[in-house]
Amino acid sequence: MIRFVPDTNVVVSATIAREGAPGRVLRAWLDGKVELATSRALLRELERVLQRPRIREYQKLVPDEVSRLVELIAAAAVITPGRRLVRVVHDDPSDDFVLSAALETDADYVVTGDRHLLALGSYRGIRIVQPAEFLMLLEAE
Repeated sequence: MIRFVPDTNVVVSATIAREGAPGRVLRAWLDGKVELATSRALLRELERVLQRPRIREYQKLVPDEVSRLVELIAAAAVITPGRRLVRVVHDDPSDDFVLSAALETDADYVVTGDRHLLALGSYRGIRIVQPAEFLMLLEAE
């Protein structure tokens, strides 16, 4: 089964536009078509970002649903042990957590809208793609 690490921006976007590509990526995971992998650091970041007033203004979740989403991901995803940290994205070191999670979980893809990660194209055999491209790749499988 295809394993992917979603960047925080993908999950946040899915809470804002459920029918958009990020929402459909999350739906593919919920439907069991792909395996989601992440790390404790990324889960903490996700919860922080989802609680931001500016994000809460646009998302389709109430505060309790935010916690439940993070708990669902934590319970059902492949979680890294968090022992490995790479240093690759010098312009935005927080992006390194995404690559670290992908390496530690042997992910096939990183799905992101982040320009720093997308500029890499791939890292150690892990493809880095936008949500729409990931969906096309899934359809081709």
